[in-house]
Amino acid sequence: MRRAVQIVFISLCLGGCKRNTAADASPPPAAVSSFTRTPASTPPGAPTSSAAVPTVSNARTKGRCRARVPDEPRPIRGAGVFVTREGKIRVAVNDDGVPRFVDSVTAALKAIKSPCAAAGEALYCASKKGIISRYDSKGSAPILEGAASSLIAAARTGDVDVVAYLRAKEGPSGVIREAWARGPDGLSVKISDDGAGATAVDIVTSGDRIVFVMAEARGSLATLTIRPSSIKDGHLALAPANVVFAGGGGDYLLEPRGVVLPTGPLVVATVLPQDLHTFGSASFLVDMQRLTNVEPVWSPYPHGFDDAPFAVTLHQGAAWMVRSRPTTAESQSPMMLELGQIDPTGQFVTAGERMAPENPTHLALASDRDALVIYVDGDKGGLRERWACGQAR
Repeated sequence: MRRAVQIVFISLCLGGCKRNTAADASPPPAAVSSFTRTPASTPPGAPTSSAAVPTVSNARTKGRCRARVPDEPRPIRGAGVFVTREGKIRVAVNDDGVPRFVDSVTAALKAIKSPCAAAGEALYCASKKGIISRYDSKGSAPILEGAASSLIAAARTGDVDVVAYLRAKEGPSGVIREAWARGPDGLSVKISDDGAGATAVDIVTSGDRIVFVMAEARGSLATLTIRPSSIKDGHLALAPANVVFAGGGGDYLLEPRGVVLPTGPLVVATVLPQDLHTFGSASFLVDMQRLTNVEPVWSPYPHGFDDAPFAVTLHQGAAWMVRSRPTTAESQSPMMLELGQIDPTGQFVTAGERMAPENPTHLALASDRDALVIYVDGDKGGLRERWACGQAR
């Protein structure tokens, strides 16, 4: 079986790298990122009550990060995204193009597997029919049609939003997907190169700079492509695309996600096979001024598996990652929920862990003052919990 390679971009040096003349920019106060893998092969429907969902109070946590008493579990299935509304961090799931806030849902709900995308206080959600709509405190409105996937990305720079998505077109050898972006002028432009079949796209911002991060299939290679851009006179201005990583044809890249650190290189976190026998997470440190190929820093799992969700965020100036991994090398190994920091060398340093009886299929992560907030979508429902970690190292 082909394993999907999951890529998360969690740092971008647009101001502090050598030879960079762009002004330094501080990150947003609650930058968040998340993504999901395909759910388990036989996912149950939404639970009829929250009583069946295990709570952290019954799960032992180890490490300097400790789980606090969680919020009441919700009878919800679906990938969640964190968004800040009126100073409060909330979780929303995508109910076929309509965001539903988890803390307001009282009945059982089974949302779609792809989350909405957050840009500031706004949410952008794609329906199964390819209609993308914008939601904020003032109301909602559809902004475009024709998305080939419900997996989208959005980001805010200044007071304007940019949305990225995939389109499908008929090519010489069949249907090919292209990455497109909608700028503040309401117009969409193609951001992937001709012939590069895009499988996913993300947006990373720093001040007024925008970077599109794309997973693509270029011939027999699965590539990770970065395309810097900016807003000029209200329009998207694109720089050339740069391939920074190329994998073999046996694997493919899927669903890049990212946040921006105050300083440092571009740090890429991923979950993928290292070889035929080794599977785990890896980090890449990319010099944005050179944009050349880089070698990964590995953190192996006991064994490989298809559902390997993780998420990243910025917390107290450092990059943090939560991941679900096996506890042993056995094929039916219990799952572990592991929270850690990616240090300046690219190493994943464990800071806290607990058993994960809910079998996570999607994770979301956000920073909330002195704590990290995790949302787990598991086979028994949705669970939100706070982890106290103290000062980031």
